[in-house]
Amino acid sequence: MNASRLLLVISELSQTEKKFGIQNALKQVHTNLHNLVQAPQQTDKQAEFSKSINELKVKISSLNSSLSNSQLELIEEVNGSDYFSTLIYDKISQSVRDNPITPSVALDQLSEIINKRESYIENLKKLVQGLRIVGIEEVSLEDGQAEIGFLIPRDMFDNNFNSLINKLGLLDKVIGTFSEVVTGNREDVEVRQISTSDPILFLGMRPEVIAMVGASITWALHVWKKVEEIKKIRKETKHLEVFEDKELAMFDQKIKEIVDQQIKEKIKNLVSEASELKSGRTTPEVKTHLDFALTTLLALVERGMKVEVRYIPLKSEVEGDVEIKEDVFDFSKLHDLQQDLIFPTRSGNPILSLPDSTPDQKATKRTKKD
Repeated sequence: MNASRLLLVISELSQTEKKFGIQNALKQVHTNLHNLVQAPQQTDKQAEFSKSINELKVKISSLNSSLSNSQLELIEEVNGSDYFSTLIYDKISQSVRDNPITPSVALDQLSEIINKRESYIENLKKLVQGLRIVGIEEVSLEDGQAEIGFLIPRDMFDNNFNSLINKLGLLDKVIGTFSEVVTGNREDVEVRQISTSDPILFLGMRPEVIAMVGASITWALHVWKKVEEIKKIRKETKHLEVFEDKELAMFDQKIKEIVDQQIKEKIKNLVSEASELKSGRTTPEVKTHLDFALTTLLALVERGMKVEVRYIPLKSEVEGDVEIKEDVFDFSKLHDLQQDLIFPTRSGNPILSLPDSTPDQKATKRTKKD
């Protein structure tokens, strides 16, 4: 990740800590456990400790529920999982269970957890200050804005510039198609952030377009799961060494049938969705483009492309005691998308081919042999 993205992740962690107050909750658990060590037979001390550790569990669970899967991955990337996940509660609970006769041991272990977490949080604050001193700024969103990020693994283009340009060109056509379906036009897309380790591009566009792209990605993940199950059976069958390649081809044919069927159904659903929009476009040409876009998404997801959605909802406007309700986008759709964008680990060689034709060409090859 680049410096701006690192700063954004750390800033979000700091805001999360401020919102949920995990450190204060930990200190309360420590106080109550200390009191219990001093008077282990007093039921009120036992009750206070039990209440505080349950409150800690609720806070940590609420924290995790508020974060998207991509945010959780980023927290892990900056070694923050031990301090911003249920691992904290699990360690404390396990320590208490392991030391029922000597709770002072659990108290010492809790002190260590609190001190390490305090040190980590302080280091985050210093890092934020240092990054800002040297002129690094996080790219923030304004109210009502949304962006979608595409991570393209380096092994997808083998560090070849032309290959990378090709993948970006495919993404451009995919996004343009969904923009046309939602708005009736291929609107301009704003490049908001670029990280270069594994290239990540955050693109700003209408939240309605992001919602349709994101929903199509979750659809692709669902279809890919089915394809992976068939690939697994194919691989196991091939190891039996009693089947010839022409017999194994039935698995490739089944994958093609599933993909074709799923794409047809998805196009039908998208066209139906677009027909309900004021500016939606559902011409036969657009349907052809959707076939290309969905085929491309499936192939990119199979090769390890990941997607992240970020947004800031519009604040409710209130006039007197009445909330003003306008015909605005429901940002809860993007929140639901964030929770659904879970990308499993890739396995084996890809089956689906990346389209090498343009959307205007009718034939799009979908499968290839390992």
